[in-house]
Amino acid sequence: PGVPPMIASASPWFILVPLLVGALTVFQGTLNRHLGGVMGLASAVLLNAFAVTVLAIGLYAAVRLAPESFPPLFRGAYRPGTFKAWMLLPGLFGFLIIAGIPWAIGHLGAARVFVAIVVAQIVVSLLWDTLAGGVPITWQRVAGAGLAMAGVLLASFGSPASTSG
Repeated sequence: PGVPPMIASASPWFILVPLLVGALTVFQGTLNRHLGGVMGLASAVLLNAFAVTVLAIGLYAAVRLAPESFPPLFRGAYRPGTFKAWMLLPGLFGFLIIAGIPWAIGHLGAARVFVAIVVAQIVVSLLWDTLAGGVPITWQRVAGAGLAMAGVLLASFGSPASTSG
């Protein structure tokens, strides 16, 4: 009833993408924590930025060479006259994620960091769906979010912080 048609008709296989990304976030954060210990977190962030830049250029080139091979979301053409300052926010957020997660892992341990991230994501995604997507807040969505938050909090309750990550 309150779910946009695009989401309601999505294949159940699409859930694998956020599950994979969630797992990769843990690997990225803990590996960057390790790299930070070896080369310094600033160098690790720069190395990440280099890898992302090379991969982004490759993706951009592939989409321009074979646009029909990619979903429509990937194909849009940037028009320089349409630039707005807010367009830099995703890059800023990515930088803060790449630098902030390994730093936090060093102080709190991986489990506590990712529990906090999941709780923040649950709350903010419910608000985003409601305020930006027009999806109503229902008792089922609130109860589901509450159960998910309780689960992630219980998963790290009483676990000692680890800085070995």
